[in-house]
Amino acid sequence: MVLTARVLSMILEDHYNTINEFLSRYELFKLYIISDDLKVAFTVTDRFLSLGLYRLDGTYDAGNDLICIGKDAIAWGFDLFEYYKTCAVKITPDSLGQYYDIE
Repeated sequence: MVLTARVLSMILEDHYNTINEFLSRYELFKLYIISDDLKVAFTVTDRFLSLGLYRLDGTYDAGNDLICIGKDAIAWGFDLFEYYKTCAVKITPDSLGQYYDIE
């Protein structure tokens, strides 16, 4: 999972212990923080890509997502994820505390 600093801070406010436990106990749970102010939110799995974008006024459009089930769209979604992951920093249980109250 790749999160912006703002989103990670909001999650850690209420779920710090849970995130720390997941990072410590579950090898497949990986968390990354990206410093860029992204204007996209997406979920990609082996079955679909869900892509959410921001409106022209800068607010996130939570009511509309583009859902794609084609293999080319899913491959593009995985490429997009890998791109953002390379721009991000991996969070470990030891480094998690430095991101608490990030703002």
